[in-house]
Amino acid sequence: MRKRLLCIILLLVVTILSGCRATENQELTENAEIAKLYIEKEGYIVLSYESNVSTYVLTKDMVKTLPYSMYWTLPGNDPKPAYGKTVSVEKFIVKNHPLDNYKSGNAKSKGKTEVYVHLANGEVVAGTSFPVMNEQLSGGYWNINGKTN
Repeated sequence: MRKRLLCIILLLVVTILSGCRATENQELTENAEIAKLYIEKEGYIVLSYESNVSTYVLTKDMVKTLPYSMYWTLPGNDPKPAYGKTVSVEKFIVKNHPLDNYKSGNAKSKGKTEVYVHLANGEVVAGTSFPVMNEQLSGGYWNINGKTN
């Protein structure tokens, strides 16, 4: 009887743990695969694919308003080639990124970074990043390589 109960508990624990790792093993869409390869080419280690967080058609007016102005005015993020196109934003958690060691007052990075890759027609057109913090951090984003200017 005890062995049976132990087996049931072990089976429950394994089931719960495997459910928590679903995002790491989930199948990537074509855009997510392109984004992942881009991130790895930049030298970052992908810890997990989170999801597609946004899809929109980019217009000149959008780039003038929040939140789009935060993304598209960063160094390396030129909106012109993406105007009139559907932009898909794929989110990953990475390490080996400059923002892994970010500090601001008492808030500090947990040693990993959120990276958002913006794609249009299967090509990377922009990217943003944000440190995963131990406390809430307010403000904008950095470009994919952790720069703001």
